[in-house]
Amino acid sequence: MPSVLRSSLLVACGVAALSVACSAPAEPDARDANDALSSSHAHLLEMTFEGEVVARAAETPRQAVITQLQYLSGHLSTDGDAGAQIRQVAVVDARETASGETKTIRYKAALPVAWPKDSQAPQSYELVLPRDASALPRFNATYDGKCGQSVYGQDRFWYDYNPRAPGCTFADGDVMRATATLRPHPRTTQDRYPEYDKVWADDKLEIVMVNGVIASDNPSDESYREVDAILSALGSKLENAQRTEAPQTRSVRRDQTLTGKVQIGGRLRDVVVRAINVYEVETSLDDFDAVYGPASADADIIVYSGHSGLGRHIKSLLARTKVKPEQYQVMYLYGCNTFEYVGTEIFREKSAKNGEARDPDGTKFLDVVSTARPAYGDNGRSTLALLDAMFDAKRSYNEILSSAFSSMHLTVVFGEEDNAFQP
Repeated sequence: MPSVLRSSLLVACGVAALSVACSAPAEPDARDANDALSSSHAHLLEMTFEGEVVARAAETPRQAVITQLQYLSGHLSTDGDAGAQIRQVAVVDARETASGETKTIRYKAALPVAWPKDSQAPQSYELVLPRDASALPRFNATYDGKCGQSVYGQDRFWYDYNPRAPGCTFADGDVMRATATLRPHPRTTQDRYPEYDKVWADDKLEIVMVNGVIASDNPSDESYREVDAILSALGSKLENAQRTEAPQTRSVRRDQTLTGKVQIGGRLRDVVVRAINVYEVETSLDDFDAVYGPASADADIIVYSGHSGLGRHIKSLLARTKVKPEQYQVMYLYGCNTFEYVGTEIFREKSAKNGEARDPDGTKFLDVVSTARPAYGDNGRSTLALLDAMFDAKRSYNEILSSAFSSMHLTVVFGEEDNAFQP
């Protein structure tokens, strides 16, 4: 991404993210989330390579590889405006060699990559990643300013890492170099539909929206204006529309509910929208959980709009989302690089609630719409396009993305490969 454009988008990417750790959360080594994808704006590719990483003795191979691959975030964004689904990486043939408190892991990896359609996707890609994931503070201190310039603090240097920067050279042994192969993703889907029949099965559409502050915690902030625009637009489509507001609490800056009815399939059906404004998700307290938890469990559509916080707000929201058996949901994560930050936990929980035999990948009742690049405010335009699609119940994901989603965001849908609905 050109430096001017990159700087202009920083406000949407989490300038308040002051405590992001470089290590990845614990996850099992076997990938058990989905790996099929759809997009109208990106070449969807599979990147495969053989690599090596030094890790602490207690880390699993997958933990260590994800930690190393965080640097692929800056690597791809500064090089090709592309993004990778790092936390969905498959790690196989991992071979460990212990050495005191650390170990060397040689592995094979495969992960999805979204590459802009307006540029030629490469067939191979030269990876240059930190070799020692147990000593990243030293790596960051050595190469910050030489191989990219950290914006959010040196411990988050991975976001701005650029091994192609002019004058960037590495000492022997500091990096792992590998030639990755890129091919069209073997499980790309096209023209899959949201499961509209499941959404309307109970004659009710329930939506929960969480909006984090963008710049300043007051009604003129973009986050508050976006909610007002969405509720006003939706209210104009509903019969007997009523909008109420609950008292403010410590974490919940604004809690509004819009109710009404809409004609779907020849009869009136209920619509309930819960709109929650917070300063930021990750630091919100139990009062936020008391509102969001029950609403998320029953929601057909969950929308998050705000800073990703370099992953911490996305991780926090997903961890706080309550899962109910057989509750089909579409989740739209509208922040910077959310494609990168979604891990396997939410899919594993879905699978556990619905039964592994019925829902082995955790995707039968969950579709995720995410951004593979930095995102900027659109005053609710893309959210409204997704919600409007629920009313007419006939547009595919590709049609929805093409209608109102910026191609700059590289929006990707995953979890839709097992959807059966046809209009």
